[in-house]
Amino acid sequence: MAAINGTKYFYEIPEKVLQVNLKGTLNLMDWISSTDSKRIFFSSSSEVYGFPTLFPTPEHSVLSIPDPTNPRFSYSSSKITGEIIIINFAKSLGIDYTIARLHNAYGPKMGFEHVIPEFIRKAVKEEKFLVNGDGTESRSFCYISDIVQEIELITNISKGKNEIFNIGNSSETTINQLIIELEKIHGEKISPVYTKFDNPGTKRRVPDLSKIKKLGYVPKISLHEGLKKTYQWYEKYYSTNIT
Repeated sequence: MAAINGTKYFYEIPEKVLQVNLKGTLNLMDWISSTDSKRIFFSSSSEVYGFPTLFPTPEHSVLSIPDPTNPRFSYSSSKITGEIIIINFAKSLGIDYTIARLHNAYGPKMGFEHVIPEFIRKAVKEEKFLVNGDGTESRSFCYISDIVQEIELITNISKGKNEIFNIGNSSETTINQLIIELEKIHGEKISPVYTKFDNPGTKRRVPDLSKIKKLGYVPKISLHEGLKKTYQWYEKYYSTNIT
């Protein structure tokens, strides 16, 4: 299923984000109805929680669109509606579903529109290290292999049927802490320049993983290890590609 992800796109082309994500989900369910599929997996997002008030944030938290005039919420609204589409279409078709709300997945080959690859690019190419906000915003970064482990777990057991799971890492990291960790791997001083950020997202994001941990999930990759693997891939990319 096609989808548009990447924070800059939420702000730059919100109408396309809505169009592609919603039409893609509806088209998928129309196609599913013509198959003998028994179960569907939907990749949702931590963005559906809007500005959460409970930390760590559990799956039963209220989903919200805090400000419809903020283009950032084009993505989260498409994911909230996507979940509703999946649940109700699955019910009408008599099939099962599993929904995963991913929290800040990262790793090699993840594209160039997210905070970690952007920071790595700025460090490697010695660009001005602009940071939106004051760096105190926090996220719970989860390396891709742990994300895959979680998805495989919830989609391969009966206890994952017709359930919604937070997917990610419960270790909370501020943007400033992320920069310090990247500086260690980069091996040179990074001097961030903080800029005002209009229409920002939530100040904190940390998932409650109690539900998936009861199924046996244990995260394996630390932020340092995952960031190092990601840095090495992008460093090699930038050394062999003109961008």
